Amino acid sequence: MFGGIFIFLCGLPYSATALPALSTVHFDRRKIERISAEAILADLDGRPLDDRILDIGFHIIERECA
Repeated sequence: MFGGIFIFLCGLPYSATALPALSTVHFDRRKIERISAEAILADLDGRPLDDRILDIGFHIIERECA
């Protein structure tokens, strides 16, 4: 048996139902989608991006494998 720690990204639903339940890093996917779409549209319009690095935040959901 592997004794490591498994961490999944995006708070995927199956990480909670796995045995043992897997810890996950949750971040706002909708916010990423909105910011990405705005950046693409700005680029298509020839407008420069305000910031090249954006902090969208995240939080860790600790479960049984932590």
